[in-house]
Amino acid sequence: MKNTNIRSSLVKRLAASGISICLAVSALPTAVYAESKASNSVIKMTEVNEISYNETLEDTHNPYRGFYQAYEISYKRDSSNCKAQASTLEDIDGIASKYQLVHLLIDLSDFSEQNRKGENPVKHSANAYIDSTKDDVEKALGELLARLRKNNQSAVLRFAYDYKYRGKTSDGVDEEGNRYYRTVWEPTDDSFIEQHQEKVGAVISRYTDVIAAVECGIIGPWGEMHTSDRTDAASEKKIIGKWLEVLPEDLTVNVRKPSDFCAWSGVDLENIDKYTAKAGTDAYRIGLYNDGYLGSVSDLGTYEDRNKEIKWLTTQTDHTLFGGELVLWDDEEGGTPLNNIAYFEKEGFKTHTSYLNKDWHDGVMDGFRSTTYNGGDSLYNGKTSEFEYLRNRMGYRFVVRDVQMTTELSTDENFALETTIENVGFGNLFKNEQTSVIIKGNGLEKEFKLWDLDADKGEKASNYDAGKWLSGTSLTDRKSNILSAELDLPDDMPEGIYKVYIKIANRKSGEGEYPIRFSNEGSNVYDTKLKANFVGSFKVNTLIEDDVLTYPTNIKATYSEKYHQVRFTWDKVEGADRYGIAVYMAGKWRVQTQNITDTVYTSPKNLTPGMTYRVAIAARVNGKWDTVNAIKHFGTVTIK
Repeated sequence: MKNTNIRSSLVKRLAASGISICLAVSALPTAVYAESKASNSVIKMTEVNEISYNETLEDTHNPYRGFYQAYEISYKRDSSNCKAQASTLEDIDGIASKYQLVHLLIDLSDFSEQNRKGENPVKHSANAYIDSTKDDVEKALGELLARLRKNNQSAVLRFAYDYKYRGKTSDGVDEEGNRYYRTVWEPTDDSFIEQHQEKVGAVISRYTDVIAAVECGIIGPWGEMHTSDRTDAASEKKIIGKWLEVLPEDLTVNVRKPSDFCAWSGVDLENIDKYTAKAGTDAYRIGLYNDGYLGSVSDLGTYEDRNKEIKWLTTQTDHTLFGGELVLWDDEEGGTPLNNIAYFEKEGFKTHTSYLNKDWHDGVMDGFRSTTYNGGDSLYNGKTSEFEYLRNRMGYRFVVRDVQMTTELSTDENFALETTIENVGFGNLFKNEQTSVIIKGNGLEKEFKLWDLDADKGEKASNYDAGKWLSGTSLTDRKSNILSAELDLPDDMPEGIYKVYIKIANRKSGEGEYPIRFSNEGSNVYDTKLKANFVGSFKVNTLIEDDVLTYPTNIKATYSEKYHQVRFTWDKVEGADRYGIAVYMAGKWRVQTQNITDTVYTSPKNLTPGMTYRVAIAARVNGKWDTVNAIKHFGTVTIK
């Protein structure tokens, strides 16, 4: 907030004169203008306690993380797909309030040459391209993702050539004597796979807000990148590379194993623990899906050297998605079982685990549901099930630990806020969500976009990118993140109490907001209408105008182009016995003089032409310097 009449008068005069100044700065023992949080104001903040700073034990319904509900959808080379998936869309609607994340397992095997027997037999003599003149695959996929956006749900996608994801690579008879038939039918020509990736990739690109990650899939039973003629390095490199080509740069592509990453990148698996991907490269976009999660010492072949490869994952998955399916323990490799909470809560922080199948393996998940948590996290001990503990720890989980703000101010002062936030989850937020502050009360509702503040009004913010509020690598390795903001409130703001909210959401036009909730105790934190988190309130007092000002006005500047110096004049301030001049340099207000007894000041000669500085003039009235208004009404001048 500011006195716009006085400040705009000063700015207009200086702009009209075309004057600017560069003063030789010397260190003085006493500063007229106190250093402050803002560049042109002195702001006092007070701790507020209007919300609980404790983590809730309840679920927090946030995007791109958590237990997921899986859906298998088989698309055909005809126009029946939109109609066929109608019941799936209804099911997705039905779970929206409980499960934010879904796993879409999309089968494209009908586009392959095949002779599938058994249930719904199919015989195709040739592979087929996805073609909107012959099929409605693209339309159906678009409708599916649009429904998720409407429900504010997110998805992990996987495409494979496996009918109903049954994982059968040949015909045969099971141990109980039941006949089964081959369901995995990959195209015989790579060009068809590449065209399929291009077509579905174009649809996905219109829904990046919906997509948590795209799992590479494509080859092998269940799309798990094994038991296929295309698991050689050259084939994997082609498939992974195609996804990276057709999908937007802000989407994560997950591969099945660290060795798959090495096949694509050329990194030596033996030295993968020494490799760190650089931001902005394709390698930085690759995450991992682990469908053998904690099933053996190697996670059923996921790792060749668990310690080395998890060391790599600790860095790689701090900005990508990691998750999969927990499975039953396989004794064949020996070793102590790992599929338990005691192990998971240690490794989960290292792999930054963000998503898991809520139903697989049911033997493991049912055990977690029925067992009370008694692990290393004292907050949860004896209070939740192991399943609930995992639910809450997966992905990012932001808890406000402290709030300080300007709790009372008048209409000529700026507002300041500092919020300490801790990420207590296994993982991090890797989507481009943006943070704003909303102030609401007395008929006013104003949103301040922290990425787009007005520096000329003294506005600034720091540490507002929620993607950088990183999780630790263990229960005890947690980091505090202090979001700070200084805001210029409306000049005509009515007197009264105002509530302050922090909103973290997607701001791209035409997309879903996908707002993020803080995981603090209490029902007063998240406002469903604003889609923002309440952090505290402050009071605005009406500014009482006084006939006697305590800071200089009617400031004028003239200069000598010959001597490169500037002279300031101003109206006398009633009761003032001294005036002071300060210049803002190197992030601080620095005093030039504080012993002026007249209403004029002339700078030194031979200042540097072309340099621009902020200049403030203060008055001492009744022995007290009015530094707040002096700085608030600074002028910007430039030497010529």
